[in-house]
Amino acid sequence: MQAQEKTQIEDATPEAIRSTPWIECNSTDTSGNNQLYQIYLCVDTTGKNLIEFPVFPKGKCGSEIEFRKA
Repeated sequence: MQAQEKTQIEDATPEAIRSTPWIECNSTDTSGNNQLYQIYLCVDTTGKNLIEFPVFPKGKCGSEIEFRKA
């Protein structure tokens, strides 16, 4: 697996879509590493435009997130 800093994911995504994502990790793997589970984006009431989250959902990831190598 390959680790990536959570902040690298958070910083790269707004550049591409101009919105800050919320990153969710699943439980840690057998080595205790966080694994990326989902990336959430917030949309307006029309469902057509990305907006900033008014309040971020609860949950946390560590500062490093594991990715499986393809």
